[in-house]
This record gives sequence, structure tokens and C-alpha cells, in this order.
Amino acid sequence: MDIQQRGEYLEQALRRVARWEEDGTLDNVDTLLHFLNAALNSMTPEIVGGLVGSLVEMMELGDQVTQSRMFKAAPAMISAADDAISNPPQAQHGVRHLVQSIRDPDVQSGLQILLHLLRVLGKGMNGKTDTQ
Repeated sequence: MDIQQRGEYLEQALRRVARWEEDGTLDNVDTLLHFLNAALNSMTPEIVGGLVGSLVEMMELGDQVTQSRMFKAAPAMISAADDAISNPPQAQHGVRHLVQSIRDPDVQSGLQILLHLLRVLGKGMNGKTDTQ
């Protein structure tokens, strides 16, 4: 690279820095750098290790969630809930309707899932694990 090219690059860089100064970007970068410096200076190796561990756990959980069938079914469930809220089904009262609804195979499948989730939630709240 010759001197003329270096001069052109330097001129472009100075114009860019001048634009950053005019639109406030340079002040924002300065503030961000001061914040990051203060944050890094206040962190002990234990804090950094804890943050890294938490971040890894969050990433693993995010991967697990996005791979789950529940996550993939969420758009259809949200759409069905929106439809039910916008156009509520006609209320049918009585024990007979309730029994007919519970006999529906789709309702039975959904109830089994909900009951299992409630069981797991209750065990977790009582300090039990799946192995207990």
C-alpha cells in the first residue's frame, strides 16, 4: 500500500469518525466502553464462571425447547386459543355434555398430557424428582 492509499483510508476513517461525532454514535460507544470496563473490573473469576455456567444452561434449555414437540405445536395452540377468544364456542351446559366431551379421544389425549404435566409440576414443588 502506497502513501496515497494510506492517506485515502485515513481520510475515510476521519470522515466516519466525524459522522459518529455528529450523530452521537461516538458518545454512545464511549459510554458503552466505560460500562463494559466497569463491569469487567467488578467481576471476580467466580462471578464470570457463574455467568458462563448460567449462559450454557440457558442455551441448552433453549435448544431443548426449540426441539420439543410442544414448541412446534405452539403456533397451532395459540391460533386455536385466539379463535376461541374471538369466536367463543356456544356454551353447552350439563353433565351429559361434559361426559360427551370427556369421551372425545382428542380431549382425552389433551387431559392426559395436562394431568402428567400437573403431576410433574407437583413433584417439583414438593422437592421430588422423577426417580423418587
